[in-house]
Amino acid sequence: MINVAPSFISDNADDADVKGVATEHVDWHFAKVIGAAHVEIKDSMFSKYPALIAELLSRIWSGRGLVETTGGNLLPVLAGTRHVAAQMQREGVPPASEIHDKPSAKLPMHDGEL
Repeated sequence: MINVAPSFISDNADDADVKGVATEHVDWHFAKVIGAAHVEIKDSMFSKYPALIAELLSRIWSGRGLVETTGGNLLPVLAGTRHVAAQMQREGVPPASEIHDKPSAKLPMHDGEL
């Protein structure tokens, strides 16, 4: 999952523009390194999402690559999650919320040593 929120991808959120996000963040670091079939774009700045898609489409990205990265890659994961959840329910495995005490502050904390 690629987070393309300006404050996440740049030290100065005002410097993060759509072209830079497409070129440096999505296109280079992810699509060329691991392939579009393994990338999912998450954008908390929905007003810029159409411009980002248009920018990627103006490059070498195919329509299929954009479908994969804008939801298509996540759908098989969700289907697999539903399958595992149904299997665990059949086997009587309780939900994690019933296994762990709440609030989470009661959970053991890592002391920083490895």
